Amino acid sequence: MTHNHDHAHDQKEKLFYTCEEARFACDKKQYGDLTLWDKIRLKVHMFYCDYCRTYAKRNEKLSQLFKKVGIQAKTIKPLDEASKVKMKESFDKELKSI
Repeated sequence: MTHNHDHAHDQKEKLFYTCEEARFACDKKQYGDLTLWDKIRLKVHMFYCDYCRTYAKRNEKLSQLFKKVGIQAKTIKPLDEASKVKMKESFDKELKSI
């Protein structure tokens, strides 16, 4: 009987992400690197975790802002100081609206 309980516990652990795992999966999602199972696990976690939902919204917003200004992860080039300040101000303004 204990064996079945242990098996059920293992299944539960496989289905439910910790917050750290969910944030990592959220980051991977931005690059399209999630398997179908990971997507399901992330959706389950996001259903009950306000903190990670907020993290995901901010993460997505930052990705959109990067795309908007023409920055992609594979083509990042150093920015001059004036551009960095302008970008930070823009990011701060957008993130406060979430």
